[in-house]
Amino acid sequence: PREFFIVCKGGDRRNVVISAVPQDDMLVTALLDITQRKRAEAALIEAKQRAERVERAKSEFLANMSHEIRTPMNAVLGLAQLLEREPLNARQRDMIQRIRDAGQSLLGIINDVLDFSKIEAGQLAIDPQAFSMTELLKRLANLFSQSAQAKGLRLRLNPPMEALGSLIGDMLRLEQVLINLIGNAIKFTEHGEMVLDIAVIEADSESIRLYFAIRDTGIGIDQEVINRLFTPFTQAEAGTTRRFGGTGLGLSISKRLVELMAGEMGVESQKGIGSTFWFELPFGRAKAMETETIGPAPVQTHGQRLSGVRCLVVDDSSMNRDLVERALALEGASSEQTADGLQAVELLRIRPGDFDLVLMDVRMPVMDGLTATRLIRSELGLTTLPVIALTAGVLATELEAARNAGFNDVLAKPLDLEQLTVCLLNWVRPAQAPATESAPDRPALGEAHGATPSTMGAAQPAPAEQEFPDIAGIDRARAVHALMGNRALFLELLTGFIEEFADIAPAVRADLAHQDMDSATRRLHTLRGNAGTLGAMAVMETAKTLEYALIQGENHPEAGLEALSAQMADLVLASAPWRMGRIEPPGDSSAPRSLPFQDLSVLAPLLKTLHNHDLSALNHFATLLPALRNVLDETTVQALNRAIQALRFEEALELLSDYDPPEEGGLN
Repeated sequence: PREFFIVCKGGDRRNVVISAVPQDDMLVTALLDITQRKRAEAALIEAKQRAERVERAKSEFLANMSHEIRTPMNAVLGLAQLLEREPLNARQRDMIQRIRDAGQSLLGIINDVLDFSKIEAGQLAIDPQAFSMTELLKRLANLFSQSAQAKGLRLRLNPPMEALGSLIGDMLRLEQVLINLIGNAIKFTEHGEMVLDIAVIEADSESIRLYFAIRDTGIGIDQEVINRLFTPFTQAEAGTTRRFGGTGLGLSISKRLVELMAGEMGVESQKGIGSTFWFELPFGRAKAMETETIGPAPVQTHGQRLSGVRCLVVDDSSMNRDLVERALALEGASSEQTADGLQAVELLRIRPGDFDLVLMDVRMPVMDGLTATRLIRSELGLTTLPVIALTAGVLATELEAARNAGFNDVLAKPLDLEQLTVCLLNWVRPAQAPATESAPDRPALGEAHGATPSTMGAAQPAPAEQEFPDIAGIDRARAVHALMGNRALFLELLTGFIEEFADIAPAVRADLAHQDMDSATRRLHTLRGNAGTLGAMAVMETAKTLEYALIQGENHPEAGLEALSAQMADLVLASAPWRMGRIEPPGDSSAPRSLPFQDLSVLAPLLKTLHNHDLSALNHFATLLPALRNVLDETTVQALNRAIQALRFEEALELLSDYDPPEEGGLN
């Protein structure tokens, strides 16, 4: 049978199937008109495409609206946090706390809607990276122990019996699922306990499959409800939302995330007895790359573990270079810095024996880390010099590219100072630190506070943990862990981060306008790693999404850039008091960074941002504050401070009216 179009008299087109069958001395031909069937099929295809377009439009609308709502919500929370630090009476303080609590609840709902809409629109990508399950469990314990204790509940987190080592997977999405399930268990349990059990289902040298089960002794779920429990906007019963709150999106999002990570999820429950939510996930195993250099060194547990090690640090981000230099110095290592791969190659060409190890960023201008490492191995012949890659992404293709270029190992950004030290000890043999009775033990996590450029290498007296900055938009626990509780280092890195990236969105737009895609993606890549180091996880996620969108060919990611701009503005606002030194614990000697105040013309950026009602005015004011105190009386400085912090920019301009030169036509 063959299908044909037939144009009938009058122009009518018909779909027909003609078949011919030989029979005796004849050819029997049959003609079947299938026009109606074809029209029905076309109508069905069109209806399906129309429904898909509507669904995509709905999801994109939800994503855009979530961003638009979250931006002012973050500003509300930031302003409430600032107001909470002002002199308030008990009633006012209670009202501000209620605003913050309600705002946080609303922000959680907005984030759920945003995640759900991203999943529905197919815009949520999984990003596998190396991570430690032990460190993840520590963060979960820190996050939930207090809320469990407040209800008189017991929380147990049981890792598998086997040592897992470093795993490859999307730790942030895994953490999101576990936070949702453990949070639900605490919410719906009045007495008893919550238990997270993790077990190995199967494993080999390259991969492992884990089973996670979150058990509680809570209210339980009826069997007839379980089948629809993972449906969006669904909860166990009608009164659940009124009694416990929530959108009914958390479980749906968790199930979708598990499926995106190639896993499966389910639940077992009995009404009034409790519930067990379980899921299985596959992970890769991270392992050191093969090398001809020396084997692992024994890990020291006391003193400076990298004593005498000489490192070359290659990174285009000054923040990353400073962070690595500080971390190495605290462990007794010395370092030199270069800003791109070409400088590193030339330095090693001149001084090939001066370094025990190279820490090399992968993405840099002038010459990237892959090219530089290939030249180090081939042209310079330094085949036994350990070269460790620093990268904000450890996808399988990136690991393969690093291995082929000659890297010995890979460290994922955001950098964790403890993981940095442990990794380096696999590739170098530090000098034996002198054993003396007065030699201090290596500070435990969270105890190495207070290091400054003049005191590198010495552990300083530690302020109490509650003195570490608590800033909206910063995951405080993650920042404490990543920087080993070093408050002074955090504030210095934060100040540099704001100075470098406050205007990231306009800079990326300018790159795109000049069709410089490489510069745009490199900016976002650097922002992503630096934000993660500081615990600015929302900024990191947005930068990652934008970077991948540009790599995949999207040339006008305006919604993402608007979201990034708003997040950075919120961070500038929330961090201003800390960067300006308004919030200082007793005995802290750190001071805000300043610029020389040679003449009043340096006020121009501040005046311009005030005229334009630009939130970067907070950053400019923080930078100029020490210099302003040299030319303005303290009363004026304090009044200016209060006006800018409260975003009363017109009032601030009035205070600075004597310094706004009218002959230039103003700064509007």
